[in-house]
Amino acid sequence: MYVAATLMGRLAADAELKFTNDGTPVASFTVMTSRRFNNPNTGKWEDRDVTGWRCAAFGDFAENLAAQFMKGDAVIVYGQLSESTWEDRDGGKRSRIEMRVDAAGHDFRWGVPGASSQ
Repeated sequence: MYVAATLMGRLAADAELKFTNDGTPVASFTVMTSRRFNNPNTGKWEDRDVTGWRCAAFGDFAENLAAQFMKGDAVIVYGQLSESTWEDRDGGKRSRIEMRVDAAGHDFRWGVPGASSQ
């Protein structure tokens, strides 16, 4: 089953560009999302429910993303979520939710990527 979703967060690392056996470019990256709240006891903003979302883009789009998406960038990504399942080396069942990215860009609410304000 596929579910359309939009993620808003920050990149955990630079987007990584690899190529499939047939030469198709694939950009992989992780978007970290969280709920922010203002702690009334400290007066500071804090993150809760931090989640890392594995994302992948393909083709020319992947090459464009890999050239622009750097660790710490605030981004917005849209795509299809799906569950990937496998068996680990001990025979345990594992799974994770992944996003196949259809559209992405920088979130300029927090400044311009690479600017000294980040």
